[in-house]
Amino acid sequence: MFKYLIIFLLSVSFYSHAESQGIYCQGDQYTYDYVKIFVVDGCSLEVVVCYRCLPTGPDLSFWIHGWTALPPCSSSLTPSEIFDELSSQIKTESFIQELYDACNKVMTIPPCDESERLQLNYYEYICWMKENVAGQIYYVNCDYEDVYCYALYDYCVDSNNKLQFTIVSGPSVSGNPANCPSLVIPSDPTPGNTSSCFRLPTLCFP
Repeated sequence: MFKYLIIFLLSVSFYSHAESQGIYCQGDQYTYDYVKIFVVDGCSLEVVVCYRCLPTGPDLSFWIHGWTALPPCSSSLTPSEIFDELSSQIKTESFIQELYDACNKVMTIPPCDESERLQLNYYEYICWMKENVAGQIYYVNCDYEDVYCYALYDYCVDSNNKLQFTIVSGPSVSGNPANCPSLVIPSDPTPGNTSSCFRLPTLCFP
């Protein structure tokens, strides 16, 4: 599956965003792929987000599937810091609005002083790996381990017009984190190879 990820990423490089159904994001007929450029510490990162347009239950579900830094990039941030920043950037009103648009849904966020709330499921993979394709390093989740953290959020807009999230269930772990015990991020693999799996901090394991 990692090879499909890399091929797709290379095919959309330097595009601002792209969306499609089921190219590499695992799931059912409600699961889609979304590629977008985020800027972290001055570097442009091409990020793959998987999302689900659910007909019932929470309005939206999504998670980061992988990313790569587009050259030139001289960031000194660690992969853990980059993942943390990306996790913050995708939980913003503007990006959630993009996913609502992609789902052909109307997003009307209720004010926090009312009882109504919107809901979303947010997932964070615990287990990650590096893949080197022609010298380009990609961070992708070790989804064959299927170890992730998830939480159900309520969200609304406060009096300052800022999005407020409240965890109403979780965070909880699915799978066995012992399958991915290493907290040490390995060195970059040589071209054509992958690294061993390692953990990145999540809601379940800050």
